[in-house]
Amino acid sequence: MYDASSMERRYITAREAGVAHLYHFAAFDLARIYPIIAFNRLYFSRPQGFGDAWDCRPSFDIDFIDDPAWREETAQWLERLYDHGLSELTTVARERFRRLLRENGEILQRMVTEANAMAAWMNDVFRIFCFSAHADHPLIWAHYTNRHTGVCLEFETSTVFFAEAAQVIYREEYPAMPLKIKQEEDALLPVLTKPNHWDHESEYRLIAQERSKKFNHQMLIADDHWVRFPGQSLKSIIVGCMMGPSEREALKALVKQSPTPIALKQAVKIPNKFELRIVPLT
Repeated sequence: MYDASSMERRYITAREAGVAHLYHFAAFDLARIYPIIAFNRLYFSRPQGFGDAWDCRPSFDIDFIDDPAWREETAQWLERLYDHGLSELTTVARERFRRLLRENGEILQRMVTEANAMAAWMNDVFRIFCFSAHADHPLIWAHYTNRHTGVCLEFETSTVFFAEAAQVIYREEYPAMPLKIKQEEDALLPVLTKPNHWDHESEYRLIAQERSKKFNHQMLIADDHWVRFPGQSLKSIIVGCMMGPSEREALKALVKQSPTPIALKQAVKIPNKFELRIVPLT
Protein backbone atom coordinates (compact mmCIF):
# COMPACT_ATOMS: atom_id res chain seq x y z
CA MET A 1 0.00 0.00 0.00
CA TYR A 2 1.12 3.52 -0.78
CA ASP A 3 2.56 5.40 2.23
CA ALA A 4 3.69 8.98 1.57
CA SER A 5 5.44 9.20 4.94
CA SER A 6 7.97 6.57 3.81
CA MET A 7 9.26 8.98 1.15
CA GLU A 8 10.96 11.39 3.57
CA ARG A 9 14.72 11.71 3.04
CA ARG A 10 17.67 13.43 4.69
CA TYR A 11 20.89 14.67 3.09
CA ILE A 12 24.30 14.94 4.80
CA THR A 13 26.10 18.27 5.08
CA ALA A 14 29.84 18.87 4.78
CA ARG A 15 29.99 19.55 8.52
CA GLU A 16 28.24 16.27 9.34
CA ALA A 17 30.62 14.40 7.02
CA GLY A 18 33.66 15.96 8.71
CA VAL A 19 34.85 17.72 5.53
CA ALA A 20 37.09 20.66 6.51
CA HIS A 21 37.69 22.06 3.00
CA LEU A 22 35.69 22.15 -0.23
CA TYR A 23 37.17 22.70 -3.69
CA HIS A 24 35.57 24.32 -6.72
CA PHE A 25 37.17 23.74 -10.14
CA ALA A 26 36.80 26.11 -13.08
CA ALA A 27 38.41 27.24 -16.32
CA PHE A 28 40.58 30.35 -16.06
CA ASP A 29 38.19 33.28 -16.56
CA LEU A 30 39.08 36.59 -14.90
CA ALA A 31 35.51 37.87 -15.38
CA ARG A 32 34.27 35.05 -13.11
CA ILE A 33 37.22 35.01 -10.71
CA TYR A 34 37.30 38.78 -10.10
CA PRO A 35 33.89 39.01 -8.31
CA ILE A 36 34.88 36.09 -6.10
CA ILE A 37 38.09 37.74 -4.94
CA ALA A 38 37.03 41.40 -4.89
CA PHE A 39 33.38 41.19 -3.81
CA ASN A 40 32.96 37.73 -2.20
CA ARG A 41 30.33 36.71 -4.76
CA LEU A 42 29.83 33.27 -6.28
CA TYR A 43 28.00 32.55 -9.52
CA PHE A 44 25.43 29.76 -8.99
CA SER A 45 24.44 27.92 -12.17
CA ARG A 46 21.04 26.73 -13.39
CA PRO A 47 20.48 23.03 -12.58
CA GLN A 48 20.04 21.90 -16.16
CA GLY A 49 23.24 23.53 -17.36
CA PHE A 50 25.29 20.54 -16.24
CA GLY A 51 26.76 18.00 -18.63
CA ASP A 52 25.26 14.81 -17.20
CA ALA A 53 22.06 13.78 -18.99
CA TRP A 54 20.34 12.70 -15.74
CA ASP A 55 21.51 15.54 -13.49
CA CYS A 56 18.70 17.60 -11.90
CA ARG A 57 15.95 16.01 -13.99
CA PRO A 58 13.18 14.57 -11.81
CA SER A 59 11.71 11.12 -12.26
CA PHE A 60 8.50 9.99 -10.60
CA ASP A 61 7.51 6.64 -9.15
CA ILE A 62 4.40 5.16 -10.81
CA ASP A 63 4.51 1.78 -9.08
CA PHE A 64 1.38 2.72 -7.11
CA ILE A 65 -0.71 3.58 -10.17
CA ASP A 66 -3.47 1.15 -9.07
CA ASP A 67 -3.64 2.42 -5.49
CA PRO A 68 -6.63 4.78 -5.00
CA ALA A 69 -4.84 6.92 -2.40
CA TRP A 70 -1.82 7.39 -4.68
CA ARG A 71 -4.02 8.23 -7.66
CA GLU A 72 -5.96 10.85 -5.73
CA GLU A 73 -2.78 12.45 -4.37
CA THR A 74 -1.21 12.39 -7.83
CA ALA A 75 -4.29 13.96 -9.40
CA GLN A 76 -4.22 16.78 -6.84
CA TRP A 77 -0.50 17.34 -7.46
CA LEU A 78 -1.00 17.55 -11.22
CA GLU A 79 -3.85 20.03 -10.72
CA ARG A 80 -1.54 22.27 -8.73
CA LEU A 81 1.27 21.82 -11.27
CA TYR A 82 -0.96 22.86 -14.17
CA ASP A 83 -3.00 25.39 -12.20
CA HIS A 84 -2.28 28.28 -14.59
CA GLY A 85 -3.39 26.32 -17.65
CA LEU A 86 -6.51 25.01 -15.89
CA SER A 87 -7.59 28.53 -14.97
CA GLU A 88 -7.87 29.33 -18.67
CA LEU A 89 -10.32 26.47 -19.34
CA THR A 90 -14.07 26.62 -19.06
CA THR A 91 -15.64 25.18 -15.93
CA VAL A 92 -16.88 22.15 -17.89
CA ALA A 93 -13.45 21.47 -19.45
CA ARG A 94 -11.71 21.89 -16.11
CA GLU A 95 -14.01 19.39 -14.42
CA ARG A 96 -13.56 16.95 -17.32
CA PHE A 97 -9.76 17.16 -16.91
CA ARG A 98 -10.01 16.51 -13.17
CA ARG A 99 -12.30 13.53 -13.75
CA LEU A 100 -9.95 12.05 -16.37
CA LEU A 101 -7.01 12.26 -13.95
CA ARG A 102 -8.88 10.09 -11.48
CA GLU A 103 -10.56 7.67 -13.87
CA ASN A 104 -8.10 7.18 -16.74
CA GLY A 105 -4.92 5.46 -15.53
CA GLU A 106 -3.25 5.69 -18.93
CA ILE A 107 -3.57 9.49 -19.06
CA LEU A 108 -2.47 9.81 -15.45
CA GLN A 109 0.62 7.67 -16.06
CA ARG A 110 1.56 9.60 -19.21
CA MET A 111 1.24 12.96 -17.47
CA VAL A 112 3.40 11.81 -14.55
CA THR A 113 6.18 10.36 -16.69
CA GLU A 114 6.19 13.44 -18.90
CA ALA A 115 5.97 15.99 -16.08
CA ASN A 116 8.44 18.36 -17.71
CA ALA A 117 6.80 21.24 -15.92
CA MET A 118 8.49 20.12 -12.70
CA ALA A 119 11.91 20.09 -14.37
CA ALA A 120 11.26 23.54 -15.78
CA TRP A 121 10.16 24.78 -12.36
CA MET A 122 13.35 23.47 -10.73
CA ASN A 123 15.48 25.07 -13.43
CA ASP A 124 13.66 28.35 -12.90
CA VAL A 125 13.91 28.39 -9.10
CA PHE A 126 17.14 26.65 -8.06
CA ARG A 127 20.77 27.76 -8.54
CA ILE A 128 23.72 25.47 -7.72
CA PHE A 129 27.40 25.85 -6.87
CA CYS A 130 29.45 22.63 -6.95
CA PHE A 131 32.46 21.43 -4.96
CA SER A 132 34.63 18.38 -4.51
CA ALA A 133 36.10 17.09 -1.27
CA HIS A 134 39.38 16.52 -3.18
CA ALA A 135 41.85 19.04 -4.62
CA ASP A 136 44.20 16.63 -6.39
CA HIS A 137 42.06 14.28 -8.48
CA PRO A 138 43.41 14.33 -12.08
CA LEU A 139 40.03 13.52 -13.66
CA ILE A 140 38.35 16.50 -12.00
CA TRP A 141 41.15 18.81 -13.12
CA ALA A 142 40.88 17.49 -16.68
CA HIS A 143 37.08 17.70 -16.79
CA TYR A 144 36.44 21.15 -15.29
CA THR A 145 39.57 23.27 -15.77
CA ASN A 146 40.08 23.18 -19.52
CA ARG A 147 42.75 20.49 -19.54
CA HIS A 148 44.53 21.53 -16.31
CA THR A 149 44.88 25.20 -17.37
CA GLY A 150 42.27 26.52 -14.94
CA VAL A 151 41.98 26.97 -11.19
CA CYS A 152 40.68 25.32 -8.06
CA LEU A 153 39.22 27.47 -5.27
CA GLU A 154 39.71 26.17 -1.74
CA PHE A 155 37.01 27.09 0.80
CA GLU A 156 37.04 26.38 4.51
CA THR A 157 33.87 24.93 6.03
CA SER A 158 34.29 26.62 9.42
CA THR A 159 31.51 29.08 8.50
CA VAL A 160 27.87 27.98 8.41
CA PHE A 161 27.64 29.06 4.77
CA PHE A 162 29.98 26.32 3.49
CA ALA A 163 29.39 23.86 6.33
CA GLU A 164 25.84 23.41 5.07
CA ALA A 165 26.88 22.28 1.58
CA ALA A 166 24.94 19.10 0.83
CA GLN A 167 26.63 15.81 -0.01
CA VAL A 168 25.75 14.31 -3.38
CA ILE A 169 24.56 10.70 -3.27
CA TYR A 170 25.84 8.27 -5.91
CA ARG A 171 23.50 5.49 -6.95
CA GLU A 172 23.11 2.76 -9.54
CA GLU A 173 19.43 3.50 -10.14
CA TYR A 174 17.73 6.81 -10.78
CA PRO A 175 15.77 7.98 -7.71
CA ALA A 176 12.01 8.43 -7.98
CA MET A 177 10.66 11.62 -6.44
CA PRO A 178 7.61 11.61 -4.23
CA LEU A 179 4.80 13.52 -5.90
CA LYS A 180 3.71 15.16 -2.66
CA ILE A 181 6.70 17.28 -1.66
CA LYS A 182 6.63 17.57 2.13
CA GLN A 183 10.01 19.15 2.76
CA GLU A 184 12.86 20.67 0.79
CA GLU A 185 14.79 17.37 0.78
CA ASP A 186 12.09 15.92 -1.47
CA ALA A 187 12.43 18.68 -4.05
CA LEU A 188 16.21 18.46 -3.89
CA LEU A 189 16.42 14.69 -4.39
CA PRO A 190 17.23 14.84 -8.15
CA VAL A 191 19.62 17.75 -7.48
CA LEU A 192 21.61 15.74 -4.94
CA THR A 193 21.72 12.34 -6.69
CA LYS A 194 24.12 11.30 -9.47
CA PRO A 195 25.13 8.02 -11.17
CA ASN A 196 27.83 5.87 -9.60
CA HIS A 197 30.31 6.60 -12.38
CA TRP A 198 30.68 10.16 -11.02
CA ASP A 199 31.57 9.07 -7.48
CA HIS A 200 35.26 9.94 -7.93
CA GLU A 201 34.22 13.59 -7.57
CA SER A 202 33.01 13.24 -3.95
CA GLU A 203 30.75 16.17 -4.74
CA TYR A 204 29.00 18.64 -2.44
CA ARG A 205 26.55 21.30 -3.54
CA LEU A 206 25.30 24.62 -2.26
CA ILE A 207 21.75 25.23 -3.43
CA ALA A 208 20.12 28.63 -3.62
CA GLN A 209 16.82 29.92 -4.95
CA GLU A 210 16.34 33.04 -7.02
CA ARG A 211 14.98 35.88 -4.89
CA SER A 212 12.02 36.45 -7.23
CA LYS A 213 11.10 32.73 -7.11
CA LYS A 214 11.80 31.88 -3.47
CA PHE A 215 9.49 29.49 -1.67
CA ASN A 216 11.64 28.49 1.33
CA HIS A 217 13.00 31.29 3.51
CA GLN A 218 15.67 29.05 5.04
CA MET A 219 17.54 28.47 1.76
CA LEU A 220 20.26 30.67 0.31
CA ILE A 221 19.04 33.50 -1.90
CA ALA A 222 20.56 34.26 -5.31
CA ASP A 223 20.26 37.60 -7.09
CA ASP A 224 20.42 36.81 -10.80
CA HIS A 225 22.69 33.80 -10.03
CA TRP A 226 25.04 35.68 -7.64
CA VAL A 227 25.34 34.83 -3.94
CA ARG A 228 27.55 36.53 -1.34
CA PHE A 229 29.76 34.38 0.90
CA PRO A 230 31.97 35.02 3.97
CA GLY A 231 35.19 36.33 2.42
CA GLN A 232 37.46 34.78 5.02
CA SER A 233 36.33 31.32 3.86
CA LEU A 234 38.31 31.49 0.59
CA LYS A 235 41.66 30.17 1.78
CA SER A 236 43.57 29.54 -1.43
CA ILE A 237 43.51 29.43 -5.21
CA ILE A 238 45.26 26.47 -6.81
CA VAL A 239 46.47 26.82 -10.41
CA GLY A 240 46.49 23.92 -12.82
CA CYS A 241 49.72 22.22 -13.77
CA MET A 242 49.29 23.33 -17.41
CA MET A 243 48.42 26.99 -16.76
CA GLY A 244 50.58 29.42 -18.73
CA PRO A 245 52.89 32.03 -17.17
CA SER A 246 50.85 35.05 -18.28
CA GLU A 247 47.69 33.66 -16.65
CA ARG A 248 49.63 32.96 -13.45
CA GLU A 249 50.90 36.52 -13.30
CA ALA A 250 47.40 37.90 -13.94
CA LEU A 251 46.06 35.78 -11.10
CA LYS A 252 48.81 36.93 -8.74
CA ALA A 253 47.97 40.57 -9.50
CA LEU A 254 44.27 39.91 -8.90
CA VAL A 255 44.82 38.18 -5.55
CA LYS A 256 46.70 41.28 -4.30
CA GLN A 257 43.39 43.15 -4.50
CA SER A 258 41.66 40.77 -2.10
CA PRO A 259 40.53 42.35 1.21
CA THR A 260 41.40 39.07 2.98
CA PRO A 261 44.55 36.91 2.65
CA ILE A 262 44.40 34.24 -0.07
CA ALA A 263 47.22 31.73 -0.51
CA LEU A 264 48.36 30.75 -3.99
CA LYS A 265 49.13 27.11 -4.69
CA GLN A 266 49.77 24.96 -7.72
CA ALA A 267 49.03 21.42 -8.82
CA VAL A 268 52.20 19.66 -9.99
CA LYS A 269 52.65 16.28 -11.65
CA ILE A 270 54.43 13.70 -9.53
CA PRO A 271 57.33 12.16 -11.50
CA ASN A 272 56.69 8.62 -12.75
CA LYS A 273 53.10 8.61 -11.46
CA PHE A 274 49.66 9.55 -12.77
CA GLU A 275 49.12 11.74 -9.73
CA LEU A 276 49.06 15.39 -8.71
CA ARG A 277 50.45 17.07 -5.64
CA ILE A 278 49.31 20.49 -4.32
CA VAL A 279 52.22 22.74 -3.31
CA PRO A 280 52.76 26.50 -2.76
CA LEU A 281 52.94 28.52 -5.98
CA THR A 282 56.48 29.67 -6.69
